[in-house]
Amino acid sequence: MKDRHRDHPNLREEVDLLANLRSARALILRDSESFHEASMLLEYIGQILAGEIRGGLSQYQREIVDLACRNERVVAEEVERLFNGQ
Repeated sequence: MKDRHRDHPNLREEVDLLANLRSARALILRDSESFHEASMLLEYIGQILAGEIRGGLSQYQREIVDLACRNERVVAEEVERLFNGQ
């Protein structure tokens, strides 16, 4: 259920979520068999950002891409492309 008291994670939570994004990326780069573990982590991050449970990783794309793009060196179109496996 969505928390109606706030729309976004606080700074500490955002830092933790960004660290988890880096961890998921490192897992995938280290070992392609870790893809499932990394995708579960990404889905969890999406659930935290959305404040609700949806129907799978793709349902959190906007939240995950928006989080990744908070880094000024990240290009939104590239993140979208990578999220879609292209």
